[in-house]
Amino acid sequence: MLLTFTLLGLAIALVWVPDIGYRSLSISLWVAAFIAAIASGLAYGLLSAPGILALGALFTSCLVAKRAQNAALRATTTLFAALLALGLALHVVPGFNNPVVSREIRLGLDSQPYTQYANFDKAAAGLILLAFFARRVTTFSEARKVVVPTVIAIILTAIGVIVYALAAGYVRLDPKIPAVALTFLSINLLFTCVAEEVFFRGLVQERLMHVLSPNLHWVAVALSAGLFGLAHFAGGVSYVVLATIGGIGYSLVYARTRRVEPAVLTHFGVNAIHFFGFTYPHLAK
Repeated sequence: MLLTFTLLGLAIALVWVPDIGYRSLSISLWVAAFIAAIASGLAYGLLSAPGILALGALFTSCLVAKRAQNAALRATTTLFAALLALGLALHVVPGFNNPVVSREIRLGLDSQPYTQYANFDKAAAGLILLAFFARRVTTFSEARKVVVPTVIAIILTAIGVIVYALAAGYVRLDPKIPAVALTFLSINLLFTCVAEEVFFRGLVQERLMHVLSPNLHWVAVALSAGLFGLAHFAGGVSYVVLATIGGIGYSLVYARTRRVEPAVLTHFGVNAIHFFGFTYPHLAK
């Protein structure tokens, strides 16, 4: 199991590595690692035929959407890819056996028990969308330009989220370094933050900003943040509000930079501050 998710995490990281060219051939390292992850998942019983077919359909639809010259075909395949990726993220597509990494653990005396899964379906969907749709940092010059906006976004978004969470009695101050910290951070960054930001910012918000005039980009920000909040409805009203506040921060930094990395790192930074500094996931009811 560890091998499968190590390969999947490696595939996500390799999206930022340029393809290797040899004469007329071009090899994408992330694709090679992804195929290896799928093979490993099959061997360990984490994937079955329906799941592989779904991932193949997502890959193909993204490839067609990326290369299509016909606007109608491009729009149709993009919509199909978005809906299929959403289904994978919500775990409604069969063919995946996502393992439990941490089951019903309490990170504090008064915290709600917490269970963490390693979700191959959601992470794989995020990987494919990241590779085909997300606007990414490609040079050191671009990387330097997004550092300051990212740091500011992490600070301001964390303040907004934590202030509301404290006021609502959702969490309390609870500094800690849990034994599961490294596992939590790795899964949260690669399999949660990347997948969610690529979908809500890299796909939904970017497409809206592309079709809207610049003076209406605030609509894309609002819709992206609102949809992100609604996606967390299973956690209750307070969780939806917190996710929406966070979503506003992630959407704004994306609108400012038009690169997915600042949104991913802001999301991850807020989650890490919550995890290490306050009740996680929230106070027990």
